[in-house]
Amino acid sequence: MRTALLLAALAALAATHLHAQTARAWSYPRAPDRRDPVLPPEALYTGDGFPELRVHSIAHDPADPRDSRALVVLTGKRGERSVVRAGDRVGQYRVLAVRRNCLVALQNVLGSGRPIVLCLPRAGEAARP
Repeated sequence: MRTALLLAALAALAATHLHAQTARAWSYPRAPDRRDPVLPPEALYTGDGFPELRVHSIAHDPADPRDSRALVVLTGKRGERSVVRAGDRVGQYRVLAVRRNCLVALQNVLGSGRPIVLCLPRAGEAARP
């Protein structure tokens, strides 16, 4: 009886010690471009879901394409308007390049990037709603 009680106490102590070690050992590396997989995306808290990026105009500089700019609108409740260039971030989008009639961006969807190309409508075409 005494041996069984001693073994049960040792097993409980070992389980508590193991739990304390595993709780301290795990950590998630933080980085600005890497989100925590345990936390839901910020868009779920704001109620915007996944807002869409729309291009309104582009000022292209053929001499130095890195100096080109685009006026974009992020749809949703906030409706942000921004003037962006390559390397800028708007919501879940990172602008990769601003071309003559198109904007190339990388959309971050739950931790993975999806490249998208947003072009201005041609003369005589209707803009997207």
